Amino acid sequence: MPFYIAHISGRSAGKRARVDQDVFETFEAAESMARARWPEEAYFVIEAESEAAAARQALEESQSLDDLAP
Repeated sequence: MPFYIAHISGRSAGKRARVDQDVFETFEAAESMARARWPEEAYFVIEAESEAAAARQALEESQSLDDLAP
């Protein structure tokens, strides 16, 4: 299954996901690219069947972080 890089913005019900169009064969390749492109930004590396599935999964995984944000 391919790996995608996802970015989350907003909180709770207004949260949105943006998934990069690049697809990676390994977690390591996606992580390396994300670190190079967005060294100061948060992102998720998601293994999913499609870009849409990666967006959904990133939104789900980010739910637990809502309590940590100021």
